[in-house]
Amino acid sequence: MQNIESPWTTASLKTAFEESSLIDSEEFKVEIVDGASPVLKVTANEFGDIELYVSVVEEQILTSVLLCKRSDIAEQAELEGMMLRNHKTILPLSAFGITTVAGEEWYEIFGAMSARSPISAFVTEVRTIANNAVEVVTELLADLMVQQAA
Repeated sequence: MQNIESPWTTASLKTAFEESSLIDSEEFKVEIVDGASPVLKVTANEFGDIELYVSVVEEQILTSVLLCKRSDIAEQAELEGMMLRNHKTILPLSAFGITTVAGEEWYEIFGAMSARSPISAFVTEVRTIANNAVEVVTELLADLMVQQAA
């Protein structure tokens, strides 16, 4: 698996991903979201329509999934400590973080890779991050969010 010579752009990555024989045509919906810089929005149909956002910046591809608002979790310190201690086993190929969206902090799962990685590595990245996000939300965050509502 060799890297490509020129780094991906948002448009070239979208085209290569959609045309890849490694994915089923119904598995993902991919669109470019225009903003300050174009971002790919990848909807993973087989993972409950979870949305991944992909930025291609110079030599890096960053893929991110927003999990939930930080304020929705009652025991933030407990969750954050547990994730820092266990993220390697809980989230293979992914990292857990906090990001700010529209002035509000959100928990996210993200991954970064070279913008010269082969499309097969990107397909693996998208599937892995989508799977990890679903597992974290259904097995971890859902329980912590229920505790807050109780």
